Amino acid sequence: MKILVVKFRHIGDVLLLTPLIENLAIIFPNAQIDVAINQESEMVLQGNPHIHQLIVYDRAKIKKSKGLNRLKLELQFFYFFVQNRYDYVLNTTEGDRGAFIAFLSRAKQVVSPVSHSFFAYKITHILPPYKGHIVESHLDILRVLKKEIYSKKVCAYYEESNWKQIQRLGIEGDFVLIHPLSRWKFKCIDVSLVAKIIDFCQEELGVKVVLSAAPAQEELQEIQEILSVCHSQPMNLAGQMTLKEYIALAHHAKLFIGVDTANMHIAAAMNTPVIAFFVASAVFHWGAWDNDLMESTYCNQDGLQRMGKHTIFVKNSASRDSEIMENFRQNGTFNINNFDLNLLFQEIKEKLRNKK
Repeated sequence: MKILVVKFRHIGDVLLLTPLIENLAIIFPNAQIDVAINQESEMVLQGNPHIHQLIVYDRAKIKKSKGLNRLKLELQFFYFFVQNRYDYVLNTTEGDRGAFIAFLSRAKQVVSPVSHSFFAYKITHILPPYKGHIVESHLDILRVLKKEIYSKKVCAYYEESNWKQIQRLGIEGDFVLIHPLSRWKFKCIDVSLVAKIIDFCQEELGVKVVLSAAPAQEELQEIQEILSVCHSQPMNLAGQMTLKEYIALAHHAKLFIGVDTANMHIAAAMNTPVIAFFVASAVFHWGAWDNDLMESTYCNQDGLQRMGKHTIFVKNSASRDSEIMENFRQNGTFNINNFDLNLLFQEIKEKLRNKK
């Protein structure tokens, strides 16, 4: 049996697909499970023992190509599905591409969100719109197929060489990993608040802080702004790691502090306690998932929320895209003037007190 899972989204979305993949491997132990994803998400699934093949759509390369060359690259990608027939196509992504791939692969069983394309007739099972956590939304595929759910663990993998490379950068002993930035500015918290957190960890608790960020020039500049406000000197690894090396780093951290990003989901997948700030984001969809639990405890409200070992501070919770920027424009982000630092510091102390 051959199963194709389709997820053309960002890294965090794709990582939260792993509970579905593990359950498919349990339910269909002899099946070949392939996953079609965007190139940016490839590394987060590499090494997953349940996946036979990653089918990668290089969106950046294809978009840069022109005319006939772009058409050639598109056709080469989609022709793979003509050559490789699947028994199941499980499409988790809204839009028409999943239905088109199901048509090309001639799959007999197709689970997909509603599609209005010409190829929608190939869908045999409609995936309902997600209402709860994204982990549960992915597992709705199994519910639609009337299959049992055995696990809800989010998993990422790395090689020992990845950790050794991090050690060569100077990492040793216990540390708190802070990833304070996002490509989406409304998700970020105030620079002064980040500096207060860093100084508290290093000066009050005596725990080293390691900073991470994407290699984008804008993020590297923001990290420098944070460092200029700090009284202490955290270790700055911003822009210096591959995704696999970051996974290794997150695994060895005693605590992750950051915002709603793939980096947060990676830390949670490695069973590292998380403290995260959600600004105009839907925590009940995207909160850090605790692998020791089977049910989400997040809801659509502001304030402090928890799921097991993870803590989320929520401001301007948004359930629809149309709300996000309006909430941010009206109410702004977390800063040292509108946030209870003592509550945050107590959470940090509690999580560091409990051994990982």
